[in-house]
Amino acid sequence: MDVQEQPKAPAGTGGAERRKHPRFTVDEDASLLLVDHGLTVQCRVLDLSLEGCRMCSEEPLPEGIHVRVEATFQINGIPFRLAGLIQRTTQERDVGIRFMDLSQRRRAEWAEVLGEVKDVQQIQPEPVS
Repeated sequence: MDVQEQPKAPAGTGGAERRKHPRFTVDEDASLLLVDHGLTVQCRVLDLSLEGCRMCSEEPLPEGIHVRVEATFQINGIPFRLAGLIQRTTQERDVGIRFMDLSQRRRAEWAEVLGEVKDVQQIQPEPVS
């Protein structure tokens, strides 16, 4: 798994970072169930944070935001199935998801896995230019 923390936008550049939590770049198989449509789409998880993720779908998704979804994927060999809402979509089939209704226990598990992802990132050598 390729893991990398995404940098925040530099101050004063107009690209102000509004996220409360860092995002970590990953590349893992996933599926996305659109709950109200009963449709499951194959995806790739592209990045993760404590509050959500970004995926790229293999096929177009129905338009609209605030669509209820269930994202299923594995990180560090641990399976996750997290409920959420689509917050944004792009023509490139990127989907931004905000996780919803995480119990305290599930949120703690998720935070622990993200901590492991961050630790892995910190020990990886810098790419050679």
